[in-house]
Amino acid sequence: SKRHGHGKQAFADGAVYEGEYKLDSIDGEGTYTFASGAVYKGKFLEGHQHGKGKMIYEDKSSYEGDWVASKRHGHGKQTFADGSVHEGEYKLDKQDGTGKYIWADSTSYDGSFVNGKLSGYGKLIKNDYTYEGEVNLDKLWGYGTYTYQDGSYFEGQFLNGYLHGQGTCYIPGQKVQPCEFKDGK
Repeated sequence: SKRHGHGKQAFADGAVYEGEYKLDSIDGEGTYTFASGAVYKGKFLEGHQHGKGKMIYEDKSSYEGDWVASKRHGHGKQTFADGSVHEGEYKLDKQDGTGKYIWADSTSYDGSFVNGKLSGYGKLIKNDYTYEGEVNLDKLWGYGTYTYQDGSYFEGQFLNGYLHGQGTCYIPGQKVQPCEFKDGK
């Protein structure tokens, strides 16, 4: 006989599932406790996390949001063990699309991600400066504006995380003037 409706199952590896079954498959609303101690509570489709759900991992970090075929995919919020938080779009388990990331030290980034990296356009706020512009592979890369706490700024090109090329510089009390950098110097 096939399981259909509500049930509970213990697996050889120590995992436990309690929830809905359809035609002998984990399907519908349920809770799956992994042998590692991680717990997923939410929707399943044919044995996979699929739809809305929340996973609490062994280290107490968590992800709540959309799942497709047991991968974070769609909109979600991930809270890391150190207190950092990312809320935004996911694709195949990676941050991909627009989102906001706030690190435990209060540094924040609001912008686009590609394959888990800051890439595209965004605004990065740290305790001593703000950067708004293009980013690539988690680095300032392309055109942007780097503003220091005192109001001075550089607007221009960045390469591999460094000021690079011609731009515009401003220091409070002075006039805005052209400037040039090579590898941040």
